[in-house]
Amino acid sequence: MLEIRLLGQYELRHDGVPIEIPSRPARTLLAYLVLTIGTHHPRERLAGLLWPDSNESNARKNLRQALWRLRKAIGDSYLLVDTVSAAFDPTSDFWLDIAVLEDTAEQDLETVVSVFEGELLPGFYGDWVLLERDRLNAVFERKMQRLLAQLLHEQRWADALNWAERWIAQGQIPEAAYRALMVSHAATGELSKVEAVYQRCVEALQQEVGVEPSQETQILYDSLLAGGAVQPYSYVEGSGRAVSPTPRRLNLPAQPTSFIGREQELAEIKRLLANTRLLTLTGPGGIGKTRLALQVAADVLDQFTHGVHFVSLATIRSPDHLVQLIADALEFPLSSHEDPENQLLRFLRNRQLLLVMDNFEHLLDGADIVSKILQSASGVKVLATSREKLELQGETTLGVEGLHFPDEGSTEAVLAHDAISLFVESARRAHPGFEPSAANLDHARRICRMIQGMPLAIELATAWADTLTVQEIADELERSLDILSREIRDVPDRHRNIRAVFDHSWSLINDTEREIFMRISVFRGGFTRDAAQHVAGASLELLAALVGKSFLRHDPNLGRFEIHELMRQYAQERLEESPQASISAHEGHASYYARFMHRRWDHLKDGRQIAALDEIDADIENVRTAWRYCTS
Repeated sequence: MLEIRLLGQYELRHDGVPIEIPSRPARTLLAYLVLTIGTHHPRERLAGLLWPDSNESNARKNLRQALWRLRKAIGDSYLLVDTVSAAFDPTSDFWLDIAVLEDTAEQDLETVVSVFEGELLPGFYGDWVLLERDRLNAVFERKMQRLLAQLLHEQRWADALNWAERWIAQGQIPEAAYRALMVSHAATGELSKVEAVYQRCVEALQQEVGVEPSQETQILYDSLLAGGAVQPYSYVEGSGRAVSPTPRRLNLPAQPTSFIGREQELAEIKRLLANTRLLTLTGPGGIGKTRLALQVAADVLDQFTHGVHFVSLATIRSPDHLVQLIADALEFPLSSHEDPENQLLRFLRNRQLLLVMDNFEHLLDGADIVSKILQSASGVKVLATSREKLELQGETTLGVEGLHFPDEGSTEAVLAHDAISLFVESARRAHPGFEPSAANLDHARRICRMIQGMPLAIELATAWADTLTVQEIADELERSLDILSREIRDVPDRHRNIRAVFDHSWSLINDTEREIFMRISVFRGGFTRDAAQHVAGASLELLAALVGKSFLRHDPNLGRFEIHELMRQYAQERLEESPQASISAHEGHASYYARFMHRRWDHLKDGRQIAALDEIDADIENVRTAWRYCTS
């Protein structure tokens, strides 16, 4: 049997007799083949991996020499080598310490963790070594946490002390080990040692990474000194999930303003995220998808051992850069000597984290990387925001709408609505003396109704509070969308005015969809599929496309389509740029609703009166608009 030890050392034995491989390239080659057992690597890839600075001819020559030295040292029975590729034979008679560590079968955890005598391949620093080293460290940490939890549960205090100290001696700073030491000393009545262990933990964390102990460690320490009862193993491995030995990571951008409302949406997103691995928040630009996703991510941080990571996609134009952008968000350096996608997937394979991928709508051709991540990394979840869904298997989508706004009510009742709360807070940032008087709230309610609770539009409107009264803002908004624009230096250009938001959305649809959407802008208060087909020439496929791209909303209970009022105004302005097209659309709308009323005239006088009145009530705004056009 060939015995191979690569954890904390590089040692080979054949039937108990040590084997020396004097060539470092040959040792490196064997380690790589062993770590990828059964994989047949093309010779050119191995040559490029091990000799990246050599030309192809020299690299191939070096590979041949390394293979010759390796076969001379261990024999031919462990290698599968031909003129094209090389591999380590998985059916050969060998023992590998890494295989024991990674074995998923139920076995003695003390035996498993004992093979870890240090980090993988000490003294080797290739990119692939660093990646595998990080991965195997994580495997060891999880199993060591399980072992310590088991020992504490069984009240084997001496064994827990021994294994916790062995873990610390590896040169890491595992808080779980320090917690196990504190619990074990407390259980044996040595409270002075509890305090000493805690101070060791504080000093190690401060010296090595410049942070304080986690809240879990501090709470445990305080509880043990106070003589409180604890479930000792829960501080090493709780609820079936290992506690991370280092602080959980996150790169969520800090927000300059407070998060307002959305309690129902937050609860629904968390519920969905608990039951799906890919959740996409859809909705038009400016509706608040990003802010909502960030708030959810911050709230669920503790559920992910390796943290939550925000990936802003707005800065890139091509899907070719997606892998690099994700790696940057994870602070994972990619090597130039191996396929970046493979490196990323391998890095994520054993991690439990949440990726928040923001503004995906212009990179949908690259959505397959999300699918590959979810297939190869079972502990990873993705929360995406996009103006249309990613169209991937297993995807759950949730449409984000505007903040709730009131139609009427007392001052107290009006202030309780999310849209009004945001309006008041935003107005006070522009004008600290702003008071939500009854008159101001009436006009604020009017503004929120016109913009249907869109958060970005509320913030752009209230930015004028230092210059205009609330009534003047509302009056300007009724005349034009131009009021929804303000120079704010620290926000992206696309969010400085509402037209820029809609221009971006407009650029993402094709000419046919634009033409249909412009004609649809003549509707008021929603419309049916039949009306869209006759007035705008919209087929079912086109309506579905516009719904999918967040230009329309569909209510399956009512069987009606709706369009956000601001987007309707934007499309109407586009329509009016072509007088002939505008006249055609309005005449088609007026004609359709004239026939609509004519067909229901007789019903108003017979037994179908109630049904006819309900149908007219649902389309009353369209009927009024058609009437005004015909009589103008």
